[in-house]
Amino acid sequence: GLMACGGGSGVDGSKQINELDATEVADLCAYQLDNGISEAVMCGDLTLEPLTQAECVAGLSANTSSCAVEVLEACIDAGTGDACADFETPPAECQTYITTCF
Repeated sequence: GLMACGGGSGVDGSKQINELDATEVADLCAYQLDNGISEAVMCGDLTLEPLTQAECVAGLSANTSSCAVEVLEACIDAGTGDACADFETPPAECQTYITTCF
């Protein structure tokens, strides 16, 4: 469920990703990794590789767009657990993240 002090990552959901410090970025990535795939998943001819903490940190650190933490958290929380389905048809919350944050 939602906590008053922010989403599941513990980072303030109203903060902009490009304003986070290194600790907050690390916490947000840890949350994303905890909710993502832990090993490669085959989706037909496509292999989805799990994100590493370093890749996530690099990606978020390079994100200069105006994008609130809660937008990414909503996408993470919307995952169905079926990596292939989520990749082929991203949840609405992830469409919002992609539109807003890239």
